[in-house]
Amino acid sequence: MIDDLFDIIAEIGEEHLHTNKTPRDENDDWPMWYASKLLEIKEFSELAGQPMTEQNLISILLKIDKNYLSDHPDQSWEEYFAKNITDFF
Repeated sequence: MIDDLFDIIAEIGEEHLHTNKTPRDENDDWPMWYASKLLEIKEFSELAGQPMTEQNLISILLKIDKNYLSDHPDQSWEEYFAKNITDFF
């Protein structure tokens, strides 16, 4: 499950970088963009196991990002996201 989530978020991250030409941490609209893209992916919804609204997912993304910035883990944001989003499912 975590590997699948990592693949999904990494793919979206690459798309975000190519589409917006700025990294996630330099773009204030990234949570809305990521949430919208994640909800378009059927596999993500299946992994979540529950319906999610865009606003709910934005809130989750922001919480995970805040924790990532305070924890300073030795892993990429994508890895951290994949491991921690399951706490919200």
